[in-house]
Amino acid sequence: MESNSQTFYPFYEGRISRVTGVLKKECPGGNLQEGRIWESIAVSLHEVFHRASVRCLIVELHVCKAAGLLSGENSREKYLCYCSLLKDEQYVGTIYGKYPGLHRYLKELEEIQLCFWRELLGRLVNDWDQIKAYFQMEPDTRIRDIRRSGSDFHCRGRSVVIVETDRNKEILYKPHSLENEIFLQGLLADIHTDLGMGAFRYLELERGGYGWVEKVVWQECASLEEVSAFYKRAGVLMAVAYVLGIGDLHYENIIAHGGFPVVVDAETLFQHMGTLYRWTERTRDFYSVLSSGLLPGGAADLDTAGVTGGVEGALSGRMPVILNDKTSEICVGYGRSHMSQGKNYVRYLGKRMPWEDYGQEVAEGFRLGYGWFGRNREEVFQRVRACKDRLRSRYVSGNSQFFGLGIFASVHGTLMESEKGRYEYLRKLCGNRRLGAWEAQAMAWGDIPCFSRRLDDGDVYCGQEAVVWGFFQETIEEQLRARMQQLSEEDCKLQEQVIAFTYRLFGTGAEKKKEKTGMDAVCPPDRSLVGLAGAEKIGMYMLRHAIREGEKIFWLGADGEEGRLKVKPVDIYFYGGIAGIAVFFRKLYRASGRYGDICGALEGMLFSYTDRISSGEGCPVTEDTGMYCGEGSVAYAYQLLYEITRESRYRRYACIHVKIMCRYISRDRHLDLTYGNAGAVLVLCQQYRDTGDEAYLREAQNALSYLENRRLESGQGVTWIEKAEGSPVCSLAHGNSGMLLAYARMESLVHNGLWGKRMRQIMAYEDQYYREEYGNWADLRREKGQWETYAWCNGGMGVVYARLLAKKWNPEELADVDIGGRSEVLARKLAVRGDMCLCHGNMGNLLILREMMRGLGERENLMRQIGRLEDALESFVRDLDEEKGRVDFGFMNGMAGVGFGCFERNAHR
Repeated sequence: MESNSQTFYPFYEGRISRVTGVLKKECPGGNLQEGRIWESIAVSLHEVFHRASVRCLIVELHVCKAAGLLSGENSREKYLCYCSLLKDEQYVGTIYGKYPGLHRYLKELEEIQLCFWRELLGRLVNDWDQIKAYFQMEPDTRIRDIRRSGSDFHCRGRSVVIVETDRNKEILYKPHSLENEIFLQGLLADIHTDLGMGAFRYLELERGGYGWVEKVVWQECASLEEVSAFYKRAGVLMAVAYVLGIGDLHYENIIAHGGFPVVVDAETLFQHMGTLYRWTERTRDFYSVLSSGLLPGGAADLDTAGVTGGVEGALSGRMPVILNDKTSEICVGYGRSHMSQGKNYVRYLGKRMPWEDYGQEVAEGFRLGYGWFGRNREEVFQRVRACKDRLRSRYVSGNSQFFGLGIFASVHGTLMESEKGRYEYLRKLCGNRRLGAWEAQAMAWGDIPCFSRRLDDGDVYCGQEAVVWGFFQETIEEQLRARMQQLSEEDCKLQEQVIAFTYRLFGTGAEKKKEKTGMDAVCPPDRSLVGLAGAEKIGMYMLRHAIREGEKIFWLGADGEEGRLKVKPVDIYFYGGIAGIAVFFRKLYRASGRYGDICGALEGMLFSYTDRISSGEGCPVTEDTGMYCGEGSVAYAYQLLYEITRESRYRRYACIHVKIMCRYISRDRHLDLTYGNAGAVLVLCQQYRDTGDEAYLREAQNALSYLENRRLESGQGVTWIEKAEGSPVCSLAHGNSGMLLAYARMESLVHNGLWGKRMRQIMAYEDQYYREEYGNWADLRREKGQWETYAWCNGGMGVVYARLLAKKWNPEELADVDIGGRSEVLARKLAVRGDMCLCHGNMGNLLILREMMRGLGERENLMRQIGRLEDALESFVRDLDEEKGRVDFGFMNGMAGVGFGCFERNAHR
């Protein structure tokens, strides 16, 4: 190997030579071809040592460069000069003297790698005759190459290795038991055979704690029928993964072999074995068919899911990377990691067959697979019990990306300046979790922590050793028995709806939806659906997608978590959940006389939630107090239900839930209208207006005092930093305009010179960021100079709306505040958006424009834009059944709010 072929190679050359030298002496060479094998092992060793050293060496290169010690005409030549310096043992000694932690870590890695390769080569030589016979090789077949597969390191530097023969055949070495894969392959083959789908199995040679595996090759489909069969089998696989709790089936663990989606890693068998889902207010831990990672919206995103992912390109997340490699400008930076093309994709006649076109096949396969388990519950349970001593389930104690980033951070030079600094950092990183000590030790070896479970006890194992006894309350065997009893037709239908929702959410129709609702695509309609007819059509559409569970009814939604969309049932709150949907259906019932049973179911869920918390039988889902997301939002829904019906039961429940909300006012973390005390102030003020009880007014003043104490003075203005945004924003949902509403409503009820002063200071702060040429306030979350946000939640529409209401509530105090001019400029700039919802779409803007008309009178720009948005609304409702893109059902983010807005004229409520 040339010393220049890999970064900083001279620094590692001695260690690589020592390890390969020992291996050559100890390993008989009869079946090994010299040359490529040792080069490949050397490449793998360099990768391991380089990960440990690169950050320190980058620092030292720049130290030498700054001192003028590197000669050369350009950055490449200066880098090569530094590599020459790394050949000097005395200089290398100074590096180890400065970084004793690095010296110690490299010595440990050298020992770990020697043990791993010694173990692998010994097993390969000893098993070679058996391997040749089992995998049907020629008797004189020899080994041409041995190289790592690129998988993670576990259990002291072990990973999957590819063994290539001189006849171009490849097998995989797996340093763990193959019993899980053997079990899953056998079960899938039997299911496929029973369902008349044929069967495929690849060869696996289990050797007691490790094994040899036939490398499954990607193969395109021979016909369109085979393409359909692939997706139907993918649906069956989803059912198997769902029932047996298999996770981590991302695109790298699935290979498309003709009409078969082949699973090549089953370590996570029985990973998700909790109770099957029944609706509760706590929707965060939603176990579904998406938890396997085969489809996006659960454990994986669109780019990484087993069926949809694997398209070559850059991933969305930013990761630490080495920039300007092999130059004197080398440094650590952040960039998008590059994803290589997977082998999970389906092709026919050289064309990739889009997964979006095969939703029916996937759903049919899932239904068939689920039904098979329903008919064979006891047989499956006994089949698992028969091999429970051989099966293990990998226990994932944390996110692999978290551990990988932690390892990279731990090789920072400052942590290497002492022998213990790196380990102390890792121990602190892992915290006081029950497995923290073992996680830190694994990371100290450069490994992603790896634990497992047996099927018949509740302990956690690291290798063969139980490290934490009684970690789980139930055994996998007990959980599997319970799951088999929980399988039902209702649960199967729920999971089918999850699959259908996922196809609507992530399919290509989402882009078509945006195109259709754009201004240029709007055809002049008659606007007959901008009213009760439109609201009724939306109500019927929502019911077609509703999920019934006894006396409960709910919908699926999509929330942004951990940087990706996750599909789960809607929560209890107003913004996107049951509380807001209940308000829409009650309004629809009052207008049409229909849907009374739906109102009863939704309101019963709200009453039950309030009763449990009030009685002490349960706890709130969150401690947030906001008007749209949090306990304040449930009280707000009761207030709206009372306004719609004037029935005292809603006022009574509003009183109960306001008391619940008040428990958490002092713990407010968000401050804003949506999640925090600004919203709580408005809810309390409305409760005072509904009841006349001044206790609510005093509590509102108390909530406002917390906002007062968290304000930031800025010139002549004031602002706040909301938790989620991390900086001040000109925003109704999360920023100053939401605060303006809280102060304005309080000032209208309790005249206080301070509240009036704050209103003006809030507006003064925002006005620093107003630009006439854009007719808008800056969206401070975006890059400097971007002003294009026009919505209720963020941007000029929400800012103007807040000022309209503040002036409406306080006409004398704000008599000199001019809103009309900026409203007209804003209206001229307003475009039809791709979303129709209240929060960030056309319906929110439409209601605000109507409020502008009421406050400012009929103005040409406002009337023109109202017409355009009503046309867009008409088109949206008319074509509702054709929508294939993202569909949310909540009040602020989806269909319920659009339906409410169809006949709502009192925008301020």
